[in-house]
Amino acid sequence: MRSTWSVFCLVVMLLLGHSPKALAADYPTKPVRIVVQVAAGSSIDISARIIADYLSRMWGQQVIVFNQPGASGALAVHTTNAAEPDGYTLLMAASSIFVVLPELQKNVDISKLEPIGFISEQPMVFATTPNSTFKSIPELVAYSKTRQGGVNVGVITRGGMSHLTAEWFRTRSGAAITFIYYGSSGNRVDESNGKCGLKPHGYWVFEVS
Repeated sequence: MRSTWSVFCLVVMLLLGHSPKALAADYPTKPVRIVVQVAAGSSIDISARIIADYLSRMWGQQVIVFNQPGASGALAVHTTNAAEPDGYTLLMAASSIFVVLPELQKNVDISKLEPIGFISEQPMVFATTPNSTFKSIPELVAYSKTRQGGVNVGVITRGGMSHLTAEWFRTRSGAAITFIYYGSSGNRVDESNGKCGLKPHGYWVFEVS
């Protein structure tokens, strides 16, 4: 059965009283900060840097990307909430911030965040090394069941969409999986060649038979 999981990246603005009137007509008059929930090199980080460059040129003000990984995005939310509610702190967030995080960490307050735009959607794919034993999803599932501990799967954030999607895949397919967690896609690619038999890149589109 074919299953498609996609994650929406949102830019979220901390607005005073959730009112557009909180921003002056000449906004911005000083540098703007975009808080990112992952380390540099991840797809969300790259998207944020592309947007920051465009906004810097359009506004004539510096837009800075501030990486705040950790706690499945909770640190990024706390950093954004702690900022002055003047519209100069933006949060570039995956949908897991709004869908998953409040269920995992009850102390995370997302009520102060106001969505202002849909940014991107990405497919998810499985990637492995060229000398891998398996070349397809059915081969992966069969191979994982022959190894103690299954296959190692590198994911970015515990409780994030890549992790939960992999958990869904494991439940549906019966694959034996051991997770290895990384702070960013860049770290996962650099470090996991010797550790992980499988690396989900971006977001996933795959078939489970």
